[in-house]
Parts: sequence; C-alpha cells; structure tokens
Amino acid sequence: MLRPFDRRRFLTGSVAAAAAAWCSPSSFARAPRADTRGRVLVMLELAGGNDGLNTLVPYRRDEYAEARRDLALGAQDLLRIDDEVGLHPSLVGLKSLHDAGRVAWVEGVGYPDPVRSHFLSMDVWHAGQLEGRRGGSGWLARLVDHVAPDDDDPNLLVALGARVPFSCEGGEHRAVAFAKPADYRLVAAGDETTTLDSAVSSTQVSERARAFLRRAYLDARASSDVVRSAVAKYQPSAKYPGTTLAADLRTVAALIAGGVGTRVFSLQMSGFDTHNGQRGRQQRLFTELGDALAAFHADLDAAGLADRVLVVGYSEFGRRVSANASGGTDHGAAGLAFLLGSGVKGGLYGVRPAIDRLDANGDLQFTTDFRRVYATAIESWLGADTRAVLGESHEPLRCLA
Repeated sequence: MLRPFDRRRFLTGSVAAAAAAWCSPSSFARAPRADTRGRVLVMLELAGGNDGLNTLVPYRRDEYAEARRDLALGAQDLLRIDDEVGLHPSLVGLKSLHDAGRVAWVEGVGYPDPVRSHFLSMDVWHAGQLEGRRGGSGWLARLVDHVAPDDDDPNLLVALGARVPFSCEGGEHRAVAFAKPADYRLVAAGDETTTLDSAVSSTQVSERARAFLRRAYLDARASSDVVRSAVAKYQPSAKYPGTTLAADLRTVAALIAGGVGTRVFSLQMSGFDTHNGQRGRQQRLFTELGDALAAFHADLDAAGLADRVLVVGYSEFGRRVSANASGGTDHGAAGLAFLLGSGVKGGLYGVRPAIDRLDANGDLQFTTDFRRVYATAIESWLGADTRAVLGESHEPLRCLA
C-alpha cells in the first residue's frame, strides 16, 4: 500500500516546478530535441517600474532638465542615439547592440486608465488584459497553449526565479520553474522513490492512480534530468558577468543549445523601484542589464542560435517626470520597452510622449498600448493568433525583419 507523501516535495525551487510535471501528459525519460530550428521568446521583466526617461533620455528638452534636477542627464553624459535622445551611460552593452541594429526601443508604452500599484499593474501586464487576474490565466500560459497545443513536452514554458509569475499560470502547459538549475531535482527520500517506482508499474494500483503518478513523478524526473544535464554540459562561447541576470541568461542559452524544447522563457530582474538614490542604483542596474544581454547575444550568435531568439524587456510602469526630494522618482505611467535579437529591425518605435503635456498626476501619457508589444511577439515572432491569446486584436509593431 502506498504511504502518503507530499507532492510539493517532488521538486525544489518552486511549487510550479512540480505543477509543470503534474499537468503534463505522461512522458518517460526524454532525450533533448535534435531539432533546434523553432523560434524562442524570452520575456525579461524589469520589476519595480523602470524609469524610462532616464533610460532613453530626451536630453534636448528643457522640461526634462527642469523636472529632473540633479537626476537629469545631459548630452555629454549619454550614449547618444540621435540629436534628440541618448541612452543612460551605463547601458554600454545595449548601446553596442543598438549600433548593430539589434535593438528596437518602444516609447510611451502603457495602457488606458493606468494604475500605479506594482501588484495591480503587473497583474494587467501578466494577464495581457486590462482586467488583470480576473481574466483567469496568464498570457504566456495561453500563448504556449496556442503555439504548441499538441506538444506534450513538459519544458515548453520555463520561468527562472524564486517565484512563478502570473503570466505563466493557468494554461494546459504549466511552467517549469526553478531559481537555479542544480536545485531543480527530485527530493523524495530513497524509500519514497522506491515506493513511487513500484507504484507506477504495479498492477495492484488502479490505472487512474498510475496515470496520476506518471504525470506527477516520471515527467518531473525526466524534465529535471534533461534541464540539469543541458546546463551542466553547456560551454558558452562568451564570457558572462558574475550577476544573477547573467546566470539566468546563461541558463536560457544552455537550454536552447541543448534542444530541451522550451518555446517561452520568463525572467525577472528586480530593483527598479527607485524612490531614492536613483543615480547610483541605475548605474548598477543598467550595467548589469546591458552587460548580461550583450554576453547572451554574443553567446547565441557564436553558436548560430541568435536568429532563433527574441528578447522582450518591459516594466509594469514608468516613473514620475519630476524627481522627488529623496534623489529618486515615484510611480508613474507610460514607460519604455525594448525588443532585442538578430531578427529585430533596430531603431525607435512608437510615439514619444509629450513631456510638456502630462496627465493630471504629472505623468507621461501612453502612446503605445503594451499589447502591441505582445502582439509583435505573438504574431510576428511565434506565428500565433493575437486575438486567441489576448482576447482581442492588436496591431504588431513593424520592428521585426
């Protein structure tokens, strides 16, 4: 007779790591895929509300300098894009990719009637719908269901980090999730493992119970083995910085190169809630961001994989135009997104918000619905139907080759 065990103990790293195997169709030990031609989407969340105005800086506007006071960056400080805007000086890695035509910057990204709560605004972004979590599922989960409806690979959707974002919840294909690949493993004790192995093949256990165990146990074991093996064997062709984001991107590169089968990755970089000390914090954040993405792209390029991967960077909102009294900026509305990859037609997209025509809260007014950014990834990159994923149609940006 089977003795009780807690299914949450199957895999460390997160509950969703176990759930990924729980809800996948049955699967036995699966070798990495030989075919690596499919396109991959990497969603990178800059959590906290990135200050788009000090990322892509309108240095020619007097209103910017007046509102930002000590936080204002002048032309002499910036990595200039053109005669109107320049990048923050710490974004050297991204500037090199921009110069190579690999980055599309999307200005004025937001949605109608914006909320300035981290949690509520991120719910909107993660759902891909204005009603947020009330919609019932995350947009990446729905995207994977539409991109690969008949694919039983448990690794189709991977979330790297300490928690699973709502964007990856609620679909037929549940997210595999882990903070570190080495932690993504079975943690049942030896006698529990023996019991499970026996139960899966035992004729004394009902077929329904065995089917459940196959989904919950064998898929989990196969998924974790494949992921850890791909990462352990990987030899990158570029030197990654010693940062958390760089380590996550190296893992993504390893899983793509290893043919694990993932179509969508979700990553998060935190720290962008810069209410105080913004100048020093942005210097660190942007150095980490730019250097990690530059190494990732160089690695993929050397391996002949860069044309398969699109990175989309986004944040739940921008910051207030005026600096506060603590050397920072408070929650705003319209922000900045970017798309990065060999398939990108680099440049500036969207309509730049008018810094002299702010909303009643003193914030930039959005000019590009964030769902157009999603539609670009859904329709133009992965070939899915935007309406089927988001519930309504949105015109993709014309920034992909």
